[in-house]
Amino acid sequence: MIRLTRAALSVAVSLLALQHVFAEPSAAVQTRCFRFSDQPGKLVQLRLIGTQDDNKAGFVLYAGSKAWIPLVLSRSQVIPMADSGRNQVDEEWVEIVHDQVTGRYLLSMFGNEVNSFEYVNRKNGAKTEFTLAPRLHDINPCEARWQ
Repeated sequence: MIRLTRAALSVAVSLLALQHVFAEPSAAVQTRCFRFSDQPGKLVQLRLIGTQDDNKAGFVLYAGSKAWIPLVLSRSQVIPMADSGRNQVDEEWVEIVHDQVTGRYLLSMFGNEVNSFEYVNRKNGAKTEFTLAPRLHDINPCEARWQ
């Protein structure tokens, strides 16, 4: 009886250990709608994905396009803010199109909230600023436009 209990206990402990190995990491997904600062009618969506094991992914989708453009995180800096509980996070994401770096996105966040960002074109250095698109009647303008 004692051997059977020990064997059952060993199996239970092994299964608990394996549960962590095979568990899918949970992910936090943030998709926000932005507009071009100089052309408020032109929209873009920014999607950032973070997993509990600190992996990150990013994508942008421009109005009129069907394909999300992948972004690769190249730099991240956390700046503690003494007067609030949230940190400022500055990140640089590299845009990849047809296996080529075509530009970079510079994001400045408070906590996990992206309120604005800018894009720098790799070829000509032109900068494009984006601001958060306002929600009217709790409707996401990007979702309304893409439907």
